[in-house]
Amino acid sequence: RPVAQATQIVLQPAQASLNDAWRQTIVATWNKSFAGRYPFDNTDNDASIPELARFLRPQGGMISTFLNTQLAGVLELQGDQWVEVNTRGGALQFDPSFIKAVNTLQRIAGHLMAQGEPQYRFDFKPVPTPGITDTLLTIDTQKLHYYNQRETWHGLMWPRADTRHHGHAAHHRHAKASLLQPA
Repeated sequence: RPVAQATQIVLQPAQASLNDAWRQTIVATWNKSFAGRYPFDNTDNDASIPELARFLRPQGGMISTFLNTQLAGVLELQGDQWVEVNTRGGALQFDPSFIKAVNTLQRIAGHLMAQGEPQYRFDFKPVPTPGITDTLLTIDTQKLHYYNQRETWHGLMWPRADTRHHGHAAHHRHAKASLLQPA
């Protein structure tokens, strides 16, 4: 029992110090970057994708760097999951909600940055709409022109690597009109 008590005396200040470092290094910076921004808040002000990448990047991102340096030896990445290292004795105790949160962020990073930079591939299937003859959807430099015919899936990427042409637009032509109208 004396060894367990001594271990706890050493670990409690270390755990408090790590909690403070996490709050100051990650939480405070995250809140400064994403408070009042969609999708973290219900607002029209979008979060910056490059800023999100700064936190989530698997190699060199703020979160992975913190976990790999400050928690090395007690927390490790196995596949795409952060898990507690089984150390004998009185290891640091992790709040299950912390482990769940970093694993959620790890999965988001895996999808958003599968190629190393933030980019998301998705499939889009336009469907026939009565009274509309054709629809033009533009996302960055990609154009999808749908003529209200057979439904087919179309693969799109967002954002595109060419940062000079960011933006989106959707226009449609009514059966009785000759010009494309904004959707």
